[in-house]
Amino acid sequence: MKNENGIRKDLNKLSAKQIIDNSLSESQDIDSGINLNVPLTHPEKHANIENNYLLYIIESMNEIINESSVINSEIVITDQWGTVLFTRKGTDETNQGYIAEGTNLSIEKIGCNALGLALRHAMFFKVTGDQHHQMALKDYVSVGIPIMEKKVLLGCAGFISSVYSPNVHLNALENVIRTAVAAALKMLEARRHLDSLFLLKKFLNNSDNKLPMMVVDLALNIVQINREAEVLLGTAKDEIVGYSLAGLIVDKFNPNRKQTSQQYELSFKSSYGGIRVRVDAISCYTDAGRLIGWQMIFLNAVQKLGYEDYRKSSFYEFKDIIGKNPDFMRMLQLARAVAHSPSSILITGESGTGKELIAQAIHNARNDKDIKRPFIAINCAAIPAELLETELFGYVYGAFTGARKGGMKGKFLLADKGTLFLDEIGDMPLEFQAKLLRAIQERAVTPVGGNQPIPVNIRIISATNQNLDQLVEEKRFRKDLYYRLNVINLRLPSLSKRKDDIPLLAEHFIYEYNYKLNKNISSISPEALQIIEEYNWPGNVRELENIIERAVNLAVDVIYPEHLNPDTMFTSQSTAKPKIADAEDDEIISLEEMEKRQIIKTIKAFEGNISYTANALNIGRTTLYRKIKKYGLLPYVKENDD
Repeated sequence: MKNENGIRKDLNKLSAKQIIDNSLSESQDIDSGINLNVPLTHPEKHANIENNYLLYIIESMNEIINESSVINSEIVITDQWGTVLFTRKGTDETNQGYIAEGTNLSIEKIGCNALGLALRHAMFFKVTGDQHHQMALKDYVSVGIPIMEKKVLLGCAGFISSVYSPNVHLNALENVIRTAVAAALKMLEARRHLDSLFLLKKFLNNSDNKLPMMVVDLALNIVQINREAEVLLGTAKDEIVGYSLAGLIVDKFNPNRKQTSQQYELSFKSSYGGIRVRVDAISCYTDAGRLIGWQMIFLNAVQKLGYEDYRKSSFYEFKDIIGKNPDFMRMLQLARAVAHSPSSILITGESGTGKELIAQAIHNARNDKDIKRPFIAINCAAIPAELLETELFGYVYGAFTGARKGGMKGKFLLADKGTLFLDEIGDMPLEFQAKLLRAIQERAVTPVGGNQPIPVNIRIISATNQNLDQLVEEKRFRKDLYYRLNVINLRLPSLSKRKDDIPLLAEHFIYEYNYKLNKNISSISPEALQIIEEYNWPGNVRELENIIERAVNLAVDVIYPEHLNPDTMFTSQSTAKPKIADAEDDEIISLEEMEKRQIIKTIKAFEGNISYTANALNIGRTTLYRKIKKYGLLPYVKENDD
């Protein structure tokens, strides 16, 4: 694999002039006599301005530019697909009324120009005179500056100025636009932060502990949920807050921005397999009357989805699994062979290798048209230790204060006659493992507050990215439970050991995100393919999927190396093994001491922030808190971290 400097050298071997020359060559088949005063609306893409805040950026930039005395040329702002959303007329008579709003300035539409190049390559471009493809631009200079927020392309700002204009100071003009873009993005960041705080205030003021509730922003990102919503969805708050609501629901959800309250029936993915809920979406406004999001109240008309309903959203079959690597195919062949057996299966492998996908495929191999067995999953690392018993075994009415009327079925009973998938089993608290072992041995559970065991007929599939043999030796995992779970072992190879599958997976994800994002990416360039084949992929298939999703968002037709985000893919941190702080190279220390030192080092690096530390260590907040208490590291934690 190439080192970082070698990769950067490869990516930067084309100069701006070479890129422009290539673009001119590509433009040969495009009409060069287009009238840019007539809108050339993109036939497929339309910017959702209210959703991505681009309108706010335009308003902010307009205010900043209006204060400048050097802006005498026409200024244009496009969306990420090149459609001009805003045109500000210049004061210079040689630069009047040139580009119409609605015109598409992408390379595919009008050929080589600076704004189209800036959108394609996410970098600054200046194109002069004959470097333009359009005859109408041969006497003009165009400048394109990408508008990037957190490395995501939102649009482009720039100008087109006559080379004959005596009053145009190009450098000053360029600097003003750069400053305006940077200032508008800062204002957008502040506005989003204030909007989130306002939504949290609304949520707390209107919170009802009797009903599941959540609040989402304009982009439908989840800002906060209450405990009742956690229980309903079977998912911890930390697992969904900050993520898009689209990842939780099966249906398309696009609330009407002109109605203050509206009801929907939505199908939610949950650890129970799937539920259909009637939701009341109430618009949230600032004191100035600006819409900033919705408070969603889950009403009591909740029903479990039929098998066919939730199977489409979260269930995979063997035919959906992609690969040709010999080791991977041998593992898959074994999984097929044991699919119809009731014996327990332990799936091991690094994080992101697709352990739950294999578990779902095994489960679905047992289902037929006459018998539809439930598949119930629980993440053992995401549920606090004190809640695990009720989550797995359920409770009876009156078992504790606030217990739901009629009680609650636990995961064991919900999975009756089907499959219970115990994900991250290595993180299950030691004190609870004996109770789990008893339930597995007796095939019966006693709900919290009850005194009568209830028999269950389930198959146990568990998964972990940890070394359970080592945990058993360290007495952090029960040996008898390990033997109960590890009847059949399926070991998933990491993506770095099945690199022959990378082109197949990349092609699959391009197809998938073309559909999800309404894009039409035709292929991945040989240079980009070489990079992803040589990368070590510490995040495995999940990381590859994320990189391809990003590339599909940024690319226009073909995925090039710059769309892969090489700044984050090819850093020394992503491939180098961390050196333990304060440890000599020849010092021999225990694994617990090594873990303790690494946690201290990471907490210090993030100034005591638990969320950032947990993300960096790739463990859940609950697991991190447990280790902090175990090693006595509370003094390192920042107060009011939550």
